[in-house]
Amino acid sequence: MRNESQTLATSLAKLWPNRLHESNFFKNVLCRLSLHRWSQLDVRELAQGKDVRFCRWCSDVKIDGEIYRQ
Repeated sequence: MRNESQTLATSLAKLWPNRLHESNFFKNVLCRLSLHRWSQLDVRELAQGKDVRFCRWCSDVKIDGEIYRQ
């Protein structure tokens, strides 16, 4: 299950590109401290009913409460 979620996180991260260069220094520090700004997109067809959230400031993906770093 973990490997399947990691594969899903990697493929979904490509839909939501890395934004570290767009964010300011303070937002980058918050992400490094695991204080993300989560956003939810409608990816039900791709995620098969899982709760998927993306950080608006970095490329991390949260699937069913577990964070996957890209």
